[in-house]
Amino acid sequence: MSKLFNLVLLTLFLILFVQAGKHSKKSHEKGKIKTLINKKQNQADCYDDIDSPYVFFGTKTSYRWNRNKNDDEVTPPGCVAQQFWLLARHGSRNPTTKDMIKLKSVLPLIQREIVSNYKAGRGSLCKDDIKNLEKWKFHADVDDGELLVKEGFKELKGIGDRFQHRFRSLLTRPFVNSSYIFQHTDTERTNASARAFAKGMFGKKNIGDVFFQKSSTPDTLLRYVISGKKKSMQTQML
Repeated sequence: MSKLFNLVLLTLFLILFVQAGKHSKKSHEKGKIKTLINKKQNQADCYDDIDSPYVFFGTKTSYRWNRNKNDDEVTPPGCVAQQFWLLARHGSRNPTTKDMIKLKSVLPLIQREIVSNYKAGRGSLCKDDIKNLEKWKFHADVDDGELLVKEGFKELKGIGDRFQHRFRSLLTRPFVNSSYIFQHTDTERTNASARAFAKGMFGKKNIGDVFFQKSSTPDTLLRYVISGKKKSMQTQML
């Protein structure tokens, strides 16, 4: 009887020991997971520390962060630069007014959701990024839909400046309007882009002398796709 009693006690002790071990292991695993989450939040890469964070957004990538950094003069062997043609789009602009109204209401919701998830231990952004998100406000004027933004002006000015460097022998000649033809479509963003490009190429001193040729109506040169569609529709109607 004594041996049987001792055996039962030993069995119960082993069961309790195993259960306590499981509980301890679970607590340890929970603590480990929590530690990993905190560690991930604290050690995550910070966009705040990156000098050029906007490089993987396709057509929305800021041009100046991802451009060709070579500004050396272009001198193909046996060639002399005589002229160049450039057909370019405008710089970065605002979305349409309709889209800006949507963004103004939706972006703050996303902002709050990200911050809320971080504080609940979900997510891997670092503290500095969260602080920046908390300070963020929608400053754009929804009435400025499709207008050129400051970044877009910098882009075209920078392109003009690089043309000046890469074609020095051609573009360092004294500025005269008869040597250059500037033309843009009839929108604010293309007008401002053309002036930014000219400012970069000729400098602030000469920008006032640059003549911008008026586009024809319909604009078959610069808006050939739109004018072509209209012409096709008119032909079908006839």
